[in-house]
Amino acid sequence: MRYRYPLIIPRRENPDPAAVYRLYDAEGRSLYVGSSIDPARRLGEHAKKPWWPQVDPSRTMTTWHKDDYAAAVVEYQAAVDDKPLMGKPIPRYGKEWLLRLAEAGYDLTPIHAPAAPVI
Repeated sequence: MRYRYPLIIPRRENPDPAAVYRLYDAEGRSLYVGSSIDPARRLGEHAKKPWWPQVDPSRTMTTWHKDDYAAAVVEYQAAVDDKPLMGKPIPRYGKEWLLRLAEAGYDLTPIHAPAAPVI
């Protein structure tokens, strides 16, 4: 695919790792997909939502990525694939930019997997 503009990936010194989290209900249905550099804080915000009681903590999946760019691509792809009941796949940095980042071979490999945040 040809694009009008070159892909520009802003460089940052020592980017923070970011987590992609997937929330499921007891039947395994996807409720929500999100990403954050502080998933414990973000999940605390979700806990105030009316759909939160449906979340089955034993089915929560969390993967860590080298930065928020990689997490944003993985989050968007997961939301498109999982079709969560709450929330829509909204590309944080723009759909074309995320797709081009993936096409360009940006490293999306999960890094360390710390314990999942307590929910």
